[in-house]
Amino acid sequence: MRSFKFESIWLLSHGTRKARRVDFHPSRNLIQGPNHTGKSSLVKNIFITLGATPAGELEQWDPHTVSVVQFRLEEKVYRAVHHNGARALFDEADKLIWIADSHAVWTELFADLIGFNLTLTDRRTGKGLRADPASFFLPFYIDQDGSWTERWDTFPSLIRFKQPVGNILDFFSGIKPAEYYQLKSQQGVLSKEVDTRIGEIKLLDRAKKRLINTLPIGSVNFSEADFQTEIRSLSVEANKLNTAQENLRLKYVREAEFVADVQRQIDVAYAALRDYTKDRKYLNNLAASPELICPTCGAAHEEPFLHFLGYAEDARILEELARGLKIELATAQKELITTGGELQALSGNYARINHILEKKSGELQFKEVVESQGAHAAHRAFNSEREQINKELTEWTSKLNAVSMQLNELTDKKRAKRILGEFRDAYAAARVALKVSEPKGRLNLLSRPKRSGSGGPRLLLAYYAALWKICHSDQVGLSIPVVIDSPNQQDQDDVNLHIVLAFIADSLPQSMQLIVCVTKDSDAVLDKRIFFDKEYSMLDNEFYDKVESEIGHLYQQMNARLITEPAQLSLDGFGELSNS
Repeated sequence: MRSFKFESIWLLSHGTRKARRVDFHPSRNLIQGPNHTGKSSLVKNIFITLGATPAGELEQWDPHTVSVVQFRLEEKVYRAVHHNGARALFDEADKLIWIADSHAVWTELFADLIGFNLTLTDRRTGKGLRADPASFFLPFYIDQDGSWTERWDTFPSLIRFKQPVGNILDFFSGIKPAEYYQLKSQQGVLSKEVDTRIGEIKLLDRAKKRLINTLPIGSVNFSEADFQTEIRSLSVEANKLNTAQENLRLKYVREAEFVADVQRQIDVAYAALRDYTKDRKYLNNLAASPELICPTCGAAHEEPFLHFLGYAEDARILEELARGLKIELATAQKELITTGGELQALSGNYARINHILEKKSGELQFKEVVESQGAHAAHRAFNSEREQINKELTEWTSKLNAVSMQLNELTDKKRAKRILGEFRDAYAAARVALKVSEPKGRLNLLSRPKRSGSGGPRLLLAYYAALWKICHSDQVGLSIPVVIDSPNQQDQDDVNLHIVLAFIADSLPQSMQLIVCVTKDSDAVLDKRIFFDKEYSMLDNEFYDKVESEIGHLYQQMNARLITEPAQLSLDGFGELSNS
C-alpha cells in the first residue's frame, strides 16, 4: 500500500514577524490546548497549503502568511509552498518542480503527483473535471467548523461539482474504479450533447410550423429546375386522378344500370301479381258450379282449374322474388350514392390541379414569385438544417450508447456488495467500542448519521471510522492521513471523551497517520503530543528568524519565478518546468 504522510508544517507571518514550525509523528499525533490557542488554525493551514480550503475563518490571522507543508509520498519527500494564492512544489533537495498561480493548475499537478484520477462533473457546464485536493482529503478530515453535522460541509468548494460525495466515497472505497468516473463524466457530456440536439430539432420544427402558417409554399416556384419538377409532379398527379376518375365513372354507370335493371324486375313482378289478383277473383267465382268447363277444348273437370295449374304457388314465389329484389335495390342504391360522392371529390381535386397547371403555364405576378421564392428557400434551409442536426444526433447517441455499455461493464455488483458488507461490519464494531446505539434505517456509504446530544459526535466518529477502514484496504492501495478536530463535541464528559480518544488511539488502521486536536487532557496513549497554551499566539516572535532561515528561500524562489514567467503545466502534467 502506498503511503502518504505529513511530516512538518512551517508558518511565517512577515506582517507580525511571527512564525511556527510543527513536526508530526508518522503514526499517532495529539495536539492539545484550550480553545483559541491555534490548534484548528494549524491543521487548516495544512489543507490550505495543499489546495483544499476548509470551512470557517481563521480568527486573528494574517492572510499573507507563508505556509510550507512537507509530506512524504512513499520514499520521496516534497515541500508544498503557499503564499497569496500561488503554490509551488519542491523536492527534498529544495529544487523547484513546478509552480501554479491558479487553483485549476494546482489541481492538475497535485492529482498527477498523487495519482488521484477521480473525475467529477462540473455542476454549471456538465463537463468532466479533475477532482481537486478538497475531494482527495474530504473523507479523511473532520473539521470542527464543517464536519460535525449531518452534511458534508468540510470543504465549501465542492459545491461546484454535481453529487461529489457519493462519487468520492465510491472511489476511495473501491466500489468503482477510477476509469468508471472518467467514463461517467463523459456520459454526462454526451447526454448533454444529445439533449441539445433533441431540443434544437423541436425548436426547428416549431419554427418551421410557424413559417408554414405565416408564409405557406404557394403554387409559384421561381427556381427553373424546381418549377419544371413541380410541373411534372403535378402532371403525373393529374393523369393519375384522370384515370381514377374514368374508372369511377365506369363504376358509377354500371351501378346505375344495375339499379335500373333491378327496378324493372320489381315493376314486372308487381305487374304479374296484379294480374294474378284479377285471375284469382274470376276463378273463385267459377268454383261455385259443380264442374269446370275448359273454354278452349270444352272438357269438363271435377277439380278446380286453379288447383291443376298451381297458379297460387307461382304467385307466392313471385311475391318472395319481389321482396328480395327490393332489398337488393336498397343495397345497390347505397353503393351508387357512395360512388357518386367519391367521383365528386375526385373531380374537385382534378379540377384544382388542372387550375394550378393552367396558372403555372400562364403569366406570374411579381409578388407571387417573390413570396414563393422566399418560402421555398426557407423550407429548404429548414430541411437542410434538420438533416444536419439529425446526423449529429445519431453520432452523439452512438457515442453515448458506447460509453453506457462500458459503464455497465465496470459496475461489479458483487464487489460493491462485499465492500458494503465490510463497511457495515466496521460500523457496528465502532458503535460497540464507542458505546453508541445503532442508527435507524438501512446503512450505506452515504448514510451520514444525524443525532443530537453527546451520542451524536460518537456515532459520527463511528461512521467515519468505518469509512477509513474500507478506504485503507488493499483495494485502494493508498494510506491517507486522518485529521480529527476535535472529538470532544457537544461537551463530551470525561468518561466519554476517554472512550473516544482510546478508540482513536487503538482501533483505527495502524498504517494510517493520525492527527487529533483536543482541549482536555487524556491518558490515551499516542506517539506524540503537541501542546498549545497561549490564546491567539500559535505563531510566536521567538520562532520567526529560525523559520525564515528554513523556508525563506522557497517562497522567494517561487515568487521570483512567477514574476519572470507564468505558471505552466509540463507536457505530461507532472515534472519540472520547461526552463527549470
